[in-house]
Amino acid sequence: LHLQAERWKVFGRVDGELPQAEPAAAARPWPADEAVAAERRRAAGDHGEMSPEARVRKQLGVLSRAELVVAGPKALADAVRAKGWDGAWRGICDGLIAGRVSAAEVIERFLSRQDQDVQAALEQERRSAGASQDPG
Repeated sequence: LHLQAERWKVFGRVDGELPQAEPAAAARPWPADEAVAAERRRAAGDHGEMSPEARVRKQLGVLSRAELVVAGPKALADAVRAKGWDGAWRGICDGLIAGRVSAAEVIERFLSRQDQDVQAALEQERRSAGASQDPG
């Protein structure tokens, strides 16, 4: 059933048993998942405690370069929209989907903007921590 016209490849899923030709491939982890997991472990540090920056990055839902590279143009534009960035980002998303803007350019700008957001959140956290320590 699944091997007829290889419909499972088109729809990306299998209802029922796996076809005999693909069980090993289905069990393999996605290569990008391994790279993302390794990057997150490095950000958290070897001892398992999160640095303030790693904690903020996690709170903001920062995406890694590996995650952005494997995303297609539509998914990349959706990620930009999910961040709620306005202004020039609307035009960038439209250009990306229309093919007028390269994914590599958008990824670089996306990573730069994420870093700016992280630094702003860290600065705000430092100011609020300093204000809460002042008695008065």
